[in-house]
Amino acid sequence: MNSVRNKWLELEIYVQRFDICTLTETKLDAYISFSAFNIINYHCNRYDRNSNGGGILTYIKIGLHMETIFNVQRKYRNFGLEVTIDVIKVFNPVASNAIVLGLYRPPNVKQEWFRFVNDLVMELLPYGNLIMIGDLNCN
Repeated sequence: MNSVRNKWLELEIYVQRFDICTLTETKLDAYISFSAFNIINYHCNRYDRNSNGGGILTYIKIGLHMETIFNVQRKYRNFGLEVTIDVIKVFNPVASNAIVLGLYRPPNVKQEWFRFVNDLVMELLPYGNLIMIGDLNCN
């Protein structure tokens, strides 16, 4: 993405084409209010690093009955992961909930990052089926 600040109008139109959308490398910081990037009829889960790099925004259409898994999200953010973690509740006895895991891995992060992500995935699996969206910079 490489910053959403000067591309917001185009991104708002782009996001509304999807029920679930994750944007990485948003380059937002605490000086930008959360309401500045709200989109009508979407829940926004946002994590900022700073205006020089990183950051992640995950949008989920409100009609999908989602909840943020704050305790797990906070735990792995404290380990240094740039993540958003939301569960989409499925009200069907033969279907499972869906976990939307938004991830951004900066290119220069140590190998330890993958161990934390593995632990996170293992912790999330009991919540439902996992959908991973983002930029892992695994090149």
